[in-house]
Amino acid sequence: MAKYLAVGQVNCDVIVDDNGNTSEVKIGGSGLFALAGIRIFTPDCALVTKLGRNFAREYLDWFEANGVTADYAPLTSDTIPAHYLRYTHDGLYENVAMSDPRYDGEILGYMHPKADDLERALCPDTAGFSIYQDTDSVQWSLLRRAANRVGAKIMWEANHRARDPERIKQVAPIPEMWSINSNEVEQIFGIPKANEMDAIELLRGITNELCFYRVGKKGSYAITRDGAWFCPAIDPTGESVDPTGCGNCSIGAAMYAYASGNSPDRVAVMANVASGYNAAQLGPVPRFTPELTREALELVERSMALVKRV
Repeated sequence: MAKYLAVGQVNCDVIVDDNGNTSEVKIGGSGLFALAGIRIFTPDCALVTKLGRNFAREYLDWFEANGVTADYAPLTSDTIPAHYLRYTHDGLYENVAMSDPRYDGEILGYMHPKADDLERALCPDTAGFSIYQDTDSVQWSLLRRAANRVGAKIMWEANHRARDPERIKQVAPIPEMWSINSNEVEQIFGIPKANEMDAIELLRGITNELCFYRVGKKGSYAITRDGAWFCPAIDPTGESVDPTGCGNCSIGAAMYAYASGNSPDRVAVMANVASGYNAAQLGPVPRFTPELTREALELVERSMALVKRV
């Protein structure tokens, strides 16, 4: 049983450079990176996902090294999907079309955790969970009912299938928290990335309690009905090594921060600190320790002065 949950898919990540060279294969996925964002601040967390036989050992090794239960990560497929990512100069990325029969579980539809998977992980002590989810109304009815049963707060990360602006406006008020980035706001709602105040006004109007708005390398906003707070990006260890999963990681951290009672400005700082640690190596942070948690919390305290209300 865990107080904070990350619900989302796992996969393998491979970075492809401009010459077609590929990095080593690393564990990744929306659920795994969101869990890492929680784990940097507390060990009282768990991942709700589904594993493929081909990479189960690598994930289980990471769980064991970091004191995270694998009770809610059943083996459900021979393979897990692989994302071959090529980053562009503007911070976007594309999934490079590369055929690899070792990673076809996603095509089979086995790897997406849903409301019934969450139900098996919820307990009376669960305070919050993040979920990478589309706008399906049946799933949202089940998710809301499950959260209400234990009094947990929901953080929604709109997944790659959630692209209808009207459906998003309908779903966004259901969870207490949700997150979206500036590229998505531009693509879905037609608001240019440069028009941040227009985006904030839109997001404030469709948010229940808090919207965590990510603006790439610039930083992030915590938006409520009463205000918005901006925190610049925070790089604890220097320049980014790999941006993969930083959005997911910051969303998990923001969920933990808000569900554990922190103010919106502090939510933005904690999320950006977690994202900064995530960017320091290929894949997630390999090992979370009490010393790293203390270091991260001290960095949060020092970084509170960076936050500006807008």
